[in-house]
Amino acid sequence: MSGNLSAARKFDLWSIAAILLLTLIVYGNSLKNDFTNWDDPGLVIANTAITSLSLENIFNIFTPRAGHTYQPVRVLSYAIDYHFWQLDPVGYHLGNTLLHGLAAVILYFLLATILEQMGEHSPGKSARTIALFAALLFVVHPVNVESVAWVASRKYGLLTFFTFLSFYLYLKSCLL
Repeated sequence: MSGNLSAARKFDLWSIAAILLLTLIVYGNSLKNDFTNWDDPGLVIANTAITSLSLENIFNIFTPRAGHTYQPVRVLSYAIDYHFWQLDPVGYHLGNTLLHGLAAVILYFLLATILEQMGEHSPGKSARTIALFAALLFVVHPVNVESVAWVASRKYGLLTFFTFLSFYLYLKSCLL
């Protein structure tokens, strides 16, 4: 039994590496992109709300304002990027790319858990292999290009990441 568990963990580590590597291969070219002239100026370049990670500013980020969109997690993620990268677009694109890769990793574990629960056998490579191929398909699927390559679409990467994470954690809590 411990041999199977060890093999499953090794497969998981190789799967994580494959997912993150493919993500970097597919979206690595977006790292050289600049900000766009559409939404990026208002959301990032001229947005004074992202220039500080002080508690007062974080409170302001999470305070709703009449007539403005309320997306504080996205604004906070830009503030974190600004803290490390200032206005260098490489960091913002890297953040989107890593967010997409991490969402795919969580999708892998989510699908592996579901598929293993559907089967009548102990955890095996077949469920994990199917989960891996599905996660790799998610990484390269063209529908995700905008959410990774366009800084202003960070909200979709965050939505995907937190949706997969919450579903996975819910599922794991049900299995305890």
